Amino acid sequence: MLNYIHGELWRAFRKTGTAVFFGCMFLLPAIFNGGFAFLNLNLQVRFTLSDCIDGMMVVIPFIGCILLLVIGDLVFGDELVCRTLKNSVSSGMGRGTVYFGKLAAEVLFSLAGLAAAVASLLGTGLVLLPWAAEELPEMLKKLFCLLAGCLPLWVGLLAVLNFLMFVLRNSVAIAGISILAFFSGTFFFAALPVQNPMDFYLPAWLVQVVQYPVTGEVLAWCWGIGLLYTAAFSLLGYLCFFRRELK
Repeated sequence: MLNYIHGELWRAFRKTGTAVFFGCMFLLPAIFNGGFAFLNLNLQVRFTLSDCIDGMMVVIPFIGCILLLVIGDLVFGDELVCRTLKNSVSSGMGRGTVYFGKLAAEVLFSLAGLAAAVASLLGTGLVLLPWAAEELPEMLKKLFCLLAGCLPLWVGLLAVLNFLMFVLRNSVAIAGISILAFFSGTFFFAALPVQNPMDFYLPAWLVQVVQYPVTGEVLAWCWGIGLLYTAAFSLLGYLCFFRRELK
């Protein structure tokens, strides 16, 4: 399993698209901070690093969801185009190793991208924007609590995306279904015959971590929902992949 994950990451990191992806992860937060610094110089206002991070925290959960589609394509995309899954299985690789190895590689790739973006956001912010030492601990606490709530939800969405890639094997259909499910899933969950059905709708928790403070209870829900989606769609995807004849 570890060798397979290493091989998948090695292959993904050698792609030109990966260099572009990580370039964007470094540049976009820097440009965002630079925009605030430009306003400070030209409009005689005083945006601080705390203001910048507060602004970023509103969009981070949803930008992360969009980037998951890019990550899935970078790690898995050539398998969809070249249809080389059969080669891995024919070489003696277990289907469980292939399925869960792909998911693990996508998660690790995502964590690397997240680390690059956070490092750029904080590094350029500390250089370009004014900040107060006494505000820094609380500011970092808010940011990392948000990320701690988003992380299991993103992993859950990666599990859904991995399931779709193994089942559909068409990148356009996968992107379309992913976007449709994200925005229209409320209608399905609202009809479930359970108490508070929207509590089980994963995107609703992405909105929750933006609108309200990320308390211990909210974190517990985020991790519970994220792990539930990860386990359910990983099991379902593996069973479909295990029973399918590869051509």
